[in-house]
Amino acid sequence: MSTHKFFFIHNYKVLGTTIYSQLPYSYNKLFNGYRTINDIIDKNPGIQLNKLPNIDLDKKMSIDHLHIDVIIALGLIKIPLKEIKFMMIMRDPIERFVSICNYQAMIHEKGRQKRAKEVFFQDGNTMEKNIANLKNNIGDNFYQHKFVKNKNNINVELFKMEDKIGIINFFNQFGINMNLDIKKNVSIKKYNICDISHEDMMFLKKFYKEDYDLYNSI
Repeated sequence: MSTHKFFFIHNYKVLGTTIYSQLPYSYNKLFNGYRTINDIIDKNPGIQLNKLPNIDLDKKMSIDHLHIDVIIALGLIKIPLKEIKFMMIMRDPIERFVSICNYQAMIHEKGRQKRAKEVFFQDGNTMEKNIANLKNNIGDNFYQHKFVKNKNNINVELFKMEDKIGIINFFNQFGINMNLDIKKNVSIKKYNICDISHEDMMFLKKFYKEDYDLYNSI
């Protein structure tokens, strides 16, 4: 179980790898990595987790992408929730969408298929295909607000990606010196916002309205 007084919600393609690379080992061995629940148990002697009907203990998954409700249900966080500060970093929704497309393109070009069974990491998706999937409600919708909504009445502190001082100060209160000049997991820039047609841009702005509302409230 975690004894840390903070929890970092990994909103993918928003500084996640950079942040995790500087978090304590004791935190990462609980909450980070593409691995199984049994691997977490092996690396944290004495830990006792709850069995969930939809979680296979031997199936590899991105632990850092599990929703906070699942993390809590598993029992990875045991100390009172009111004593923990939850945080997530947000990015302009369309900029983030383009970054996701670039990441998928990088996976395809490098032939990295170790996460091919996960929707977000499916290899070979073009930006045009991703937009078509969104229009047809296929696969991951890439919403950011879904990571914040929860059943445990948790208030998540939000930061915009460009708010480096705010992010650094958040981790400083837990004795963690965060250097955001370190760049990790940077994608090849195959796509740019200017590659999106006017029609698709209007669609994406409407599709990500709830994300924009949340982003603009920060």
